[in-house]
Amino acid sequence: MVSPTADPSPKGRAPSPRARPERRPPSDPGPVRGGRPRDEELTTRLLAVAVDVLAEGGLSLLTIERVASRAGAGRAGVYRRWPDMPHLAADAVRTCSLVPRAPSTASLAGDLATVLHPWTRDLDRGERAAAALLGEARTSLVVQGALDEVVRWPLSGVLARVVGAERARGRAVPTRREGTADRVLRALWWSRYVDQPDPLSGREVEALVGQVFVPLLDVR
Repeated sequence: MVSPTADPSPKGRAPSPRARPERRPPSDPGPVRGGRPRDEELTTRLLAVAVDVLAEGGLSLLTIERVASRAGAGRAGVYRRWPDMPHLAADAVRTCSLVPRAPSTASLAGDLATVLHPWTRDLDRGERAAAALLGEARTSLVVQGALDEVVRWPLSGVLARVVGAERARGRAVPTRREGTADRVLRALWWSRYVDQPDPLSGREVEALVGQVFVPLLDVR
Protein backbone atom coordinates (compact mmCIF):
# COMPACT_ATOMS: atom_id res chain seq x y z
CA MET A 1 0.00 0.00 0.00
CA VAL A 2 1.15 3.52 -0.69
CA SER A 3 2.50 5.34 2.33
CA PRO A 4 -0.37 7.27 3.93
CA THR A 5 1.77 10.40 4.14
CA ALA A 6 2.52 10.38 0.42
CA ASP A 7 0.16 11.56 -2.28
CA PRO A 8 0.31 9.20 -5.27
CA SER A 9 -2.08 11.43 -7.19
CA PRO A 10 -0.77 13.01 -10.38
CA LYS A 11 -0.07 16.37 -8.75
CA GLY A 12 1.68 17.28 -5.54
CA ARG A 13 -0.06 20.08 -3.67
CA ALA A 14 -3.79 20.66 -3.82
CA PRO A 15 -4.59 23.84 -5.75
CA SER A 16 -6.36 26.67 -4.01
CA PRO A 17 -10.08 26.97 -4.81
CA ARG A 18 -9.40 30.16 -6.81
CA ALA A 19 -6.97 28.30 -9.04
CA ARG A 20 -9.44 25.60 -10.01
CA PRO A 21 -10.89 25.92 -13.51
CA GLU A 22 -14.63 25.77 -13.94
CA ARG A 23 -15.69 22.16 -14.32
CA ARG A 24 -17.10 21.36 -17.72
CA PRO A 25 -20.21 19.18 -17.87
CA PRO A 26 -19.14 15.64 -18.82
CA SER A 27 -21.70 15.48 -21.62
CA ASP A 28 -20.19 18.56 -23.28
CA PRO A 29 -16.75 17.67 -24.64
CA GLY A 30 -16.31 21.13 -26.14
CA PRO A 31 -17.12 22.62 -29.53
CA VAL A 32 -18.21 20.25 -32.25
CA ARG A 33 -15.40 19.60 -34.69
CA GLY A 34 -16.68 20.12 -38.23
CA GLY A 35 -19.72 22.24 -37.41
CA ARG A 36 -22.38 19.52 -37.50
CA PRO A 37 -25.00 19.68 -34.70
CA ARG A 38 -24.19 17.20 -31.95
CA ASP A 39 -26.42 14.27 -31.10
CA GLU A 40 -26.36 14.41 -27.30
CA GLU A 41 -27.78 10.90 -26.93
CA LEU A 42 -24.90 9.56 -29.01
CA THR A 43 -22.40 11.55 -26.93
CA THR A 44 -23.80 10.00 -23.76
CA ARG A 45 -23.66 6.52 -25.30
CA LEU A 46 -20.06 6.96 -26.45
CA LEU A 47 -18.99 8.16 -22.99
CA ALA A 48 -20.71 5.20 -21.31
CA VAL A 49 -18.98 2.77 -23.66
CA ALA A 50 -15.64 4.46 -22.97
CA VAL A 51 -16.13 3.98 -19.22
CA ASP A 52 -16.93 0.31 -19.82
CA VAL A 53 -13.82 -0.21 -21.95
CA LEU A 54 -11.57 1.55 -19.44
CA ALA A 55 -13.02 -0.48 -16.58
CA GLU A 56 -12.53 -3.72 -18.51
CA GLY A 57 -9.05 -3.26 -19.92
CA GLY A 58 -7.64 0.21 -19.51
CA LEU A 59 -6.59 2.92 -21.92
CA SER A 60 -4.72 0.53 -24.22
CA LEU A 61 -8.05 -1.00 -25.27
CA LEU A 62 -9.74 2.36 -25.78
CA THR A 63 -9.70 2.79 -29.54
CA ILE A 64 -11.95 4.70 -31.91
CA GLU A 65 -12.94 1.48 -33.65
CA ARG A 66 -13.87 -0.33 -30.43
CA VAL A 67 -15.84 2.58 -28.96
CA ALA A 68 -17.69 3.29 -32.20
CA SER A 69 -18.53 -0.37 -32.75
CA ARG A 70 -19.85 -0.96 -29.24
CA ALA A 71 -21.84 2.27 -29.30
CA GLY A 72 -23.37 1.43 -32.67
CA ALA A 73 -21.88 4.56 -34.21
CA GLY A 74 -19.52 5.52 -36.99
CA ARG A 75 -15.91 6.48 -36.40
CA ALA A 76 -16.70 10.01 -37.53
CA GLY A 77 -18.99 10.39 -34.53
CA VAL A 78 -15.99 9.91 -32.25
CA TYR A 79 -13.62 12.05 -34.34
CA ARG A 80 -16.00 14.99 -34.29
CA ARG A 81 -16.12 15.01 -30.48
CA TRP A 82 -12.61 14.18 -29.27
CA PRO A 83 -9.19 14.79 -30.84
CA ASP A 84 -7.66 11.67 -29.26
CA MET A 85 -8.31 8.89 -26.78
CA PRO A 86 -6.94 10.68 -23.67
CA HIS A 87 -9.52 13.44 -24.22
CA LEU A 88 -12.28 10.85 -24.58
CA ALA A 89 -11.05 9.01 -21.48
CA ALA A 90 -10.96 12.24 -19.50
CA ASP A 91 -14.54 13.14 -20.41
CA ALA A 92 -15.66 9.56 -19.76
CA VAL A 93 -14.28 9.50 -16.20
CA ARG A 94 -15.92 12.89 -15.57
CA THR A 95 -19.29 11.13 -15.85
CA CYS A 96 -18.45 8.93 -12.84
CA SER A 97 -19.36 9.76 -9.25
CA LEU A 98 -16.34 8.55 -7.26
CA VAL A 99 -16.60 10.34 -3.90
CA PRO A 100 -19.58 10.12 -1.51
CA ARG A 101 -21.52 13.26 -0.70
CA ALA A 102 -20.84 14.91 2.63
CA PRO A 103 -22.69 12.83 5.23
CA SER A 104 -24.57 14.07 8.27
CA THR A 105 -24.46 11.54 11.10
CA ALA A 106 -24.06 14.13 13.90
CA SER A 107 -20.61 12.78 14.82
CA LEU A 108 -17.13 13.16 13.37
CA ALA A 109 -16.42 9.43 13.52
CA GLY A 110 -19.75 8.58 11.90
CA ASP A 111 -19.25 11.11 9.12
CA LEU A 112 -15.74 9.85 8.36
CA ALA A 113 -16.88 6.21 8.37
CA THR A 114 -19.56 7.14 5.84
CA VAL A 115 -16.98 8.84 3.61
CA LEU A 116 -14.87 5.67 3.75
CA HIS A 117 -17.82 3.37 3.04
CA PRO A 118 -16.49 2.54 -0.48
CA TRP A 119 -13.72 0.61 1.27
CA THR A 120 -16.33 -1.99 2.27
CA ARG A 121 -16.75 -3.17 -1.35
CA ASP A 122 -14.72 -3.90 -4.46
CA LEU A 123 -14.01 -1.12 -6.94
CA ASP A 124 -17.08 -0.36 -9.00
CA ARG A 125 -17.15 0.32 -12.74
CA GLY A 126 -16.31 4.01 -12.46
CA GLU A 127 -13.54 3.40 -9.95
CA ARG A 128 -11.96 0.76 -12.18
CA ALA A 129 -12.05 3.23 -15.07
CA ALA A 130 -10.36 5.89 -12.96
CA ALA A 131 -7.78 3.41 -11.70
CA ALA A 132 -6.93 2.49 -15.30
CA LEU A 133 -5.98 6.12 -15.98
CA LEU A 134 -3.52 6.67 -13.12
CA GLY A 135 -0.51 5.82 -15.26
CA GLU A 136 -1.65 8.07 -18.12
CA ALA A 137 -2.23 10.91 -15.66
CA ARG A 138 1.51 11.16 -15.03
CA THR A 139 2.09 12.32 -18.59
CA SER A 140 -1.28 13.72 -19.73
CA LEU A 141 -2.49 17.01 -18.28
CA VAL A 142 -5.93 16.30 -19.74
CA VAL A 143 -6.33 13.02 -17.84
CA GLN A 144 -4.63 14.47 -14.77
CA GLY A 145 -7.15 17.32 -14.67
CA ALA A 146 -10.10 14.96 -15.04
CA LEU A 147 -8.95 12.82 -12.10
CA ASP A 148 -8.51 15.96 -10.03
CA GLU A 149 -12.09 16.95 -10.83
CA VAL A 150 -13.68 13.64 -9.87
CA VAL A 151 -11.45 12.49 -6.99
CA ARG A 152 -8.95 14.98 -5.61
CA TRP A 153 -11.08 18.08 -5.26
CA PRO A 154 -14.29 16.30 -4.19
CA LEU A 155 -12.35 14.45 -1.47
CA SER A 156 -10.87 17.67 -0.15
CA GLY A 157 -14.30 19.26 -0.29
CA VAL A 158 -16.09 16.48 1.57
CA LEU A 159 -13.45 16.42 4.31
CA ALA A 160 -13.72 20.20 4.68
CA ARG A 161 -17.49 19.89 5.13
CA VAL A 162 -17.11 17.06 7.67
CA VAL A 163 -14.60 19.10 9.67
CA GLY A 164 -16.77 22.19 9.32
CA ALA A 165 -19.72 20.29 10.78
CA GLU A 166 -17.57 19.22 13.73
CA ARG A 167 -16.53 22.81 14.35
CA ALA A 168 -20.17 23.85 14.17
CA ARG A 169 -20.82 21.40 17.01
CA GLY A 170 -18.39 23.41 19.13
CA ARG A 171 -15.29 21.25 18.70
CA ALA A 172 -11.94 22.77 17.70
CA VAL A 173 -10.05 21.16 14.83
CA PRO A 174 -6.60 22.69 14.12
CA THR A 175 -6.28 23.85 10.52
CA ARG A 176 -2.85 22.24 10.19
CA ARG A 177 -4.28 18.88 11.27
CA GLU A 178 -7.10 19.21 8.74
CA GLY A 179 -4.52 19.66 5.97
CA THR A 180 -2.63 16.56 7.09
CA ALA A 181 -5.84 14.52 7.26
CA ASP A 182 -6.70 15.69 3.74
CA ARG A 183 -3.37 14.39 2.41
CA VAL A 184 -3.75 11.06 4.22
CA LEU A 185 -7.30 10.60 2.96
CA ARG A 186 -6.25 11.22 -0.63
CA ALA A 187 -3.25 8.92 -0.33
CA LEU A 188 -5.45 6.12 0.98
CA TRP A 189 -8.02 6.75 -1.75
CA TRP A 190 -5.43 6.51 -4.52
CA SER A 191 -3.80 3.46 -2.94
CA ARG A 192 -7.15 1.64 -3.03
CA TYR A 193 -7.29 2.25 -6.78
CA VAL A 194 -3.71 1.03 -7.23
CA ASP A 195 -3.70 -1.98 -4.87
CA GLN A 196 -7.39 -2.95 -5.17
CA PRO A 197 -7.33 -4.65 -1.74
CA ASP A 198 -10.00 -6.93 -0.33
CA PRO A 199 -12.99 -5.00 1.03
CA LEU A 200 -12.92 -4.03 4.70
CA SER A 201 -15.69 -4.86 7.12
CA GLY A 202 -17.72 -2.10 8.69
CA ARG A 203 -15.85 -2.61 11.95
CA GLU A 204 -12.50 -2.34 10.19
CA VAL A 205 -13.55 0.97 8.65
CA GLU A 206 -14.62 2.22 12.07
CA ALA A 207 -11.24 1.14 13.47
CA LEU A 208 -9.45 3.01 10.67
CA VAL A 209 -11.40 6.13 11.53
CA GLY A 210 -10.90 5.78 15.26
CA GLN A 211 -7.23 4.88 15.16
CA VAL A 212 -6.06 7.13 12.32
CA PHE A 213 -8.35 10.01 11.42
CA VAL A 214 -9.85 11.06 14.74
CA PRO A 215 -6.46 11.23 16.50
CA LEU A 216 -4.94 12.87 13.42
CA LEU A 217 -7.50 15.67 13.49
CA ASP A 218 -6.73 16.30 17.17
CA VAL A 219 -10.30 17.33 17.95
CA ARG A 220 -10.62 19.29 21.20
